[in-house]
Amino acid sequence: MTNIDRAAELGIEPPKSWADLLKPEYKGYIRMANPNSSGTAYNTLTTILDVFGTEDKMIEYMKKLDKNIDQYTKSGSAPGKSVATGEIPVAIGYAHDQVKLKAAGSPIVITAPSEGTGYELASMSLIKGGPDTVNAKKLYDWILSSPKAQKTFTEWYVVLVAEGAAKHPDALSIDEIKTVNQDMVWDGDKVNKTRLLDRWTNEIGNKR
Repeated sequence: MTNIDRAAELGIEPPKSWADLLKPEYKGYIRMANPNSSGTAYNTLTTILDVFGTEDKMIEYMKKLDKNIDQYTKSGSAPGKSVATGEIPVAIGYAHDQVKLKAAGSPIVITAPSEGTGYELASMSLIKGGPDTVNAKKLYDWILSSPKAQKTFTEWYVVLVAEGAAKHPDALSIDEIKTVNQDMVWDGDKVNKTRLLDRWTNEIGNKR
């Protein structure tokens, strides 16, 4: 996410890739959350891992990115809010948070990294033995098949993945986004997560 007015003042272009974020002209102009407190930022680590293939290469990239980061916030949505006000020109975060800010009138452009991006999936569950299975299944059918339901979800700024689904006018279409081959089971495994966060903290976070 880039504040186009602030970027123009500074003479920088909105970054379009993970590689762009390492360029020296962005030094001190990028904000992201701390992966220890933000699931959004932890997803950034796993995305970079998927893009480059190994944990060592992920850490190597994050060390280079760290040189351009002005600060790590506690919340994953906080960097985008700072970009919306022009406090900082560039932020890393989830698209739906950024679409909400753009829809509110902030002068921003939203870019999905060309190498590929991670993502989160909103989900719902049908509880076995629940008190109202019939209506629960009707709700599922409505959400999955009704154009009215899908339009309602776009008003919450999410990007729908169903083919032909409605899209918020300020959101990226799923067809415009290259996604990484994300393994959510691996990413969410406690051992893997602890190891990645410890490496980031010891090699990057604690050295700021």
